[in-house]
Amino acid sequence: MTLVSMVTYIVCTAICSSLLLPFIGGHIIQDECTAHIKKTGEMFPGNIFVTTAGKLPAKFVIHAVGPNYLHGSQKEKHELNEAVYQSLQSADEKKCRSVAMPALGIGTLGYPVPMATDITINAIKDFIDEKRKHIHEVSLLSYPSESNVSQEFSKAAQQAFPTSTPKMLDQQYLDAAGTLHRILNFLTFFV
Repeated sequence: MTLVSMVTYIVCTAICSSLLLPFIGGHIIQDECTAHIKKTGEMFPGNIFVTTAGKLPAKFVIHAVGPNYLHGSQKEKHELNEAVYQSLQSADEKKCRSVAMPALGIGTLGYPVPMATDITINAIKDFIDEKRKHIHEVSLLSYPSESNVSQEFSKAAQQAFPTSTPKMLDQQYLDAAGTLHRILNFLTFFV
């Protein structure tokens, strides 16, 4: 397996959701989320579901429920791993060639960044080694204010894929309202 770094957020066929996506992608994403919850009920950490991408430049949005970090005293490591792994599996089942995802669990869920990025990278590696059929690109996203997230993704990727040299890309995009957003894009291609 070769690990090559490049490409952009815009070419992804599936995006693992963050709270911002319904605002950027339009009301259709929120409508589909609301309908899913009404139909299936409460979602739990590790669960995922898929919606269309609305106005986003992708085919699907994969909504993953990350766990609240409780100082490692519960099963949150397993739940975070499941959320990442199941997101990739769902994208692969939909024949997506590329996936973009943030560091699930950090921020309001309280997961320590080094731990969350390690779990994410290891779940990606496990999925690529075990089940991948269609995915060839995995993009790990963070905001400019989260430079530590990009650094931790890079460090974890170098440990999991020692023959690669990951690159940080500063990417910009326009949302549906025409507002320019800057995101740091750490993209990896698995070929």
